[in-house]
Amino acid sequence: MVDECRLCRNQANLQRSHIIPRFAVQWVKDTSLTGYLRNLTSPKRQQETRRPYLLCAACEERLSLDERQFAQRIFIPYHSEGRTEFRYEEWMRRFLIGLLWRILAVRTASYPCNVGYVYSAASETWRRFLLSETQDPGEYELHVFFGDVVLDSTFALPPKANWYFARAFDAAPGFSRAGEALVYAKLAKIMVVAFLTPRDPQRENWQGTQVLSIGTLRTPQTMITKGFGAFLQDRMRLLERIPGKMTPRQFDKLVASVEADPSRLLSSESHRVFLADQEVRGRLQTRFRQLPMRGSDRNRPCPCGSGRKYKRCCGGG
Repeated sequence: MVDECRLCRNQANLQRSHIIPRFAVQWVKDTSLTGYLRNLTSPKRQQETRRPYLLCAACEERLSLDERQFAQRIFIPYHSEGRTEFRYEEWMRRFLIGLLWRILAVRTASYPCNVGYVYSAASETWRRFLLSETQDPGEYELHVFFGDVVLDSTFALPPKANWYFARAFDAAPGFSRAGEALVYAKLAKIMVVAFLTPRDPQRENWQGTQVLSIGTLRTPQTMITKGFGAFLQDRMRLLERIPGKMTPRQFDKLVASVEADPSRLLSSESHRVFLADQEVRGRLQTRFRQLPMRGSDRNRPCPCGSGRKYKRCCGGG
């Protein structure tokens, strides 16, 4: 497809570009029970995430150099080796900016004028930085948070929260009515956030997460949040739109694969997340079982996050 490359702006034969990096997609497929992906609109299994025509071959290669560094030094060591400390250099910041720039480059929704201006300014600053036309990536804060499944909570979680934290991909700009703007990406257990407007440390107190030109990230990290937390819960609830039932053909294939190799089920990340969901749901049910709900309150969704009515869940005893 011949068109203008969104990075260098030259006319070229454009490549299909991953928004979510290929290495992250492959890891999720390799560690799943089925070897496939799911999306929000169809029960059909998927091989790939979205791949728009975005970059020429030269720009695709330019960004892939930093992707390889991130995969080899951060993503795989964290997801597959259990590493908890990560030394990084300038390649880390370039990878994060390349990832978030792609998200801004393909945005299509309408935004308030003040927020749209912030997105456009960040996109252009980052475009020039990625092309080495400037050494200044702007005064945008970059943060990386290493997460995993939740085993306990003091409040109800969305039904698919653990699947989101440990297995999901996500990519979106975010903004508030007050004009605050950010860009967000989720690569399985790793969350990436750029605050495009100044972060209020009273509302967003993040410790051990900021990425500079060189440094070290260690887990555990701390995220005390008021605004981003609400945004994150909204993103989690999008998973509730995923069709819940497999087709009969998919179910038969799944049963056959488990019977042929039961160890794959027990060792899969999908199974680990399922067990974590059962554990946190059990703890929440115990915590909420004594709630004094009466009358019509008993018909409300159960606070434990199961999705069932209270009277048929924690209030059924």
